[in-house]
Amino acid sequence: MERDKANQKQVYDQLVTRHGQSEFSKQMEVEDKGTTFRVVDPAVLPVKPTSPNRIAIILGGIAGGLAAAFGLVLLLDYYDESVKSLDGLKALGLPVLAVIPKMQIPAEIRQQKAYDVRLYAISACYFSLILIVLLLELMQIPLFSSSLNSLQLKQYLSQAAGQFK
Repeated sequence: MERDKANQKQVYDQLVTRHGQSEFSKQMEVEDKGTTFRVVDPAVLPVKPTSPNRIAIILGGIAGGLAAAFGLVLLLDYYDESVKSLDGLKALGLPVLAVIPKMQIPAEIRQQKAYDVRLYAISACYFSLILIVLLLELMQIPLFSSSLNSLQLKQYLSQAAGQFK
């Protein structure tokens, strides 16, 4: 009976503790609902992003692309073991028995020129696009900003029009 009494007393003490905790929690909730918050300083939208630095990335991409292309050309030329001219062969001190000239077919020449013109035109368009994006970044025109709403756009355009008058 003493053991039962001790168990019942322990259960009762736990219930009283939980009841006190729930009263305290309910009182805190009531107090929190009455609390008001006041904005001291409104949030300010930054003029330009702090990261990433798009100009540095674009210039780094251009420089890296040119360096990689130059390095690839040098590497391919270094490992190319073919003879390119008669003078290169004579420089090795080898006797030249005969030279077979390369036969050039006019249709193949035209086809190669057309291919080269297409390749250079596509490359020029792509590089022009990169330069346009770089120019827009330098002029700080928000090209890809997803947070730009219509009011900000109108303000920006009116400011830009005022600068060019």
